[in-house]
Amino acid sequence: MALSAGITISISLLISFLYVAVLHIKIPEGRVNRNDPVVIRRRLTAITIFTVFTIIALPLVLSWLTGKSGSEIFGEMGVIPSSAKDIFNTLLLMMALFIGPILNDVVETGDALYTLKLFVDHFTTLRGIRDVIIAPLTEEVLYTAAIITTLSQSPYTSSDKILIMLPPLFFSLAHVHHGIELYMNRAAPVPTIVLSTAFQVLYTLLFGIFTDFVFLRQRNVWGCIVAHSFCNHMGVPSISVDTPRWKSWRYIYYCLLALGAYLFKELLYPLTQSEYTEA
Repeated sequence: MALSAGITISISLLISFLYVAVLHIKIPEGRVNRNDPVVIRRRLTAITIFTVFTIIALPLVLSWLTGKSGSEIFGEMGVIPSSAKDIFNTLLLMMALFIGPILNDVVETGDALYTLKLFVDHFTTLRGIRDVIIAPLTEEVLYTAAIITTLSQSPYTSSDKILIMLPPLFFSLAHVHHGIELYMNRAAPVPTIVLSTAFQVLYTLLFGIFTDFVFLRQRNVWGCIVAHSFCNHMGVPSISVDTPRWKSWRYIYYCLLALGAYLFKELLYPLTQSEYTEA
């Protein structure tokens, strides 16, 4: 049985709201800094539990509402890796986009192996575990896989256009709480916080559109997770660079940024092509 748009959107909003809500459960009084080790550990535990709960509960709820089998709903979520090639191709697409920042890191350190070591080390720190492992995994499972699967159960919210554009709105607006935390910590002037939060909302909106596109092409959330993790590690590409190692590097870097954008445009469809992609 197909669901109404009201039901699918309500469930999607609930998932989005609860994701943010569980981040603030049992946070010790006075600890509002998201980089506080105590806060990080508690949030990682809470959001991991909520994500596992959602993976189990959502197929059961949607099965009860639609009459589909729970295993069918679970399969639609794409949480079981189906193609290592699809995952690798998505990572390759991200590396093409970030070719400038990647090579800039090598130029700044002067050692490709040391740059690789810094990349690996990022995955072993508490903040790194949050930023490049748990956050990408939980956000993509919930905001991409779970919400797209939910919206797909209604003929009114299951068009590709809606599935690509609507979930990123939930995803981007959920990041407003970071701005609230900055304000509570008095970490910056209010205008700076507003601009920073607005940029983060826009950036996550655009990135959410991309990962939803990838998910619909591959029906595999793990490609989205890997892309998210890589982008979180790289951060927003710097507009300008200044390295004493190579005076002309700045101009080469600008060319590489343009090349990365061109490669991303040209490779977007080929590298997200999958056996699950509809012709």
